[in-house]
Amino acid sequence: MKDCSSIISGPLAHVINSSLRTGVIPLEWKTAKVTPVHKKGAISDLNNYRPISILPGMSKILESFVQE
Repeated sequence: MKDCSSIISGPLAHVINSSLRTGVIPLEWKTAKVTPVHKKGAISDLNNYRPISILPGMSKILESFVQE
């Protein structure tokens, strides 16, 4: 994202400002990818895994603005 920041900064600012003004977050920014991570024990036992939610980077940027 740093490489293309000069290109996406304007549209990204527009989406973030619109989201803060209306209180609506883009659906794609709220969708997480869930990945199973092995804790310990037998790899074949599904109870030895825990879910990790991976959120889009853009939602983390919006969250940092809301926290301030």
